[in-house]
Amino acid sequence: MREFNYEKIDQYLDGQLQGPDLAAFEKELEADPELAAETQLLQEMQVLLRQSVQDQPAETALRQTLRSKGDMYFATPAVSTTPQAKAVRLTRRFWYRVSAAAAACLILFFVLLPSINGALSDEDVLAKYGNPEPLAITRGNIPDTFLARAISYYNAEKYQEALPLIDSSIAIDPANTSLLFAKGISLFKTGDYPGATTVFEAIGSGQTSFKGDAIRWQALLLVKTNQRKEAIVLLKALLRDNPDDKGTKKLLEDID
Repeated sequence: MREFNYEKIDQYLDGQLQGPDLAAFEKELEADPELAAETQLLQEMQVLLRQSVQDQPAETALRQTLRSKGDMYFATPAVSTTPQAKAVRLTRRFWYRVSAAAAACLILFFVLLPSINGALSDEDVLAKYGNPEPLAITRGNIPDTFLARAISYYNAEKYQEALPLIDSSIAIDPANTSLLFAKGISLFKTGDYPGATTVFEAIGSGQTSFKGDAIRWQALLLVKTNQRKEAIVLLKALLRDNPDDKGTKKLLEDID
């Protein structure tokens, strides 16, 4: 196997070559395809090593990078039939290979392990799915002052302040399911889990457009109160009624 001047390659990649030395090495790269390929390989290894200690890249991009570079980094060297002297030290390229292999294993562990394990933790489930959409409600017979203030508090995540205004609005328009759903969310967010359960169950037993949302939030409430198995049962029942519900499928994948 051909040996290269790895010290000079390192200096080039680290930006340490200047002036005539830099110009001379760049001419070598132009004239020597093997040297150019080796330099590019080591540069890509450096990038991979940096990625292992910085923010994790997107999973898709990572998979593509590891697949495309796997053969290059970890291919078994061709066996030479020419007798060679016994090696007295490991080459720099060997250590690059070992380091790149270790970096790849770390990235695979931290990025791909969650997809192997499947289910997310309770905290991750709630962080991913526990963010309600902004409230948008048609006024109907509700006074503008009630509705505007309820929407303002709710969308600002001031659920404690929003609750009495939502209750007053529901008293005027009890058939308004969007208000009832907003009440369930507000009760959930303020820690009144029994009250939120009652609201979500009432909506989930009906046939309004909020049925699926209410049942999914009820499942989140079960996760929040350490009842993950019950949440899974609830979501599976919802999927039996609506097999094409992508939102429910995704939530179920993340908690089951």
